[in-house]
Amino acid sequence: MRLFDKRTPFQKEWEKLEAQEQKFLQKRLEKKDSILNQKLEEKIPPKFKKK
Repeated sequence: MRLFDKRTPFQKEWEKLEAQEQKFLQKRLEKKDSILNQKLEEKIPPKFKKK
């Protein structure tokens, strides 16, 4: 915590929004399989799957 913070309220809010955006983008980069893809994966025989 800064004792004497010289940032304006606008700057504080902007930094907060940038941090939220970075978290959102990082989460989107992590590719997750959908539930449908997971269920379909179980039904495909092993010899038809890509290697």
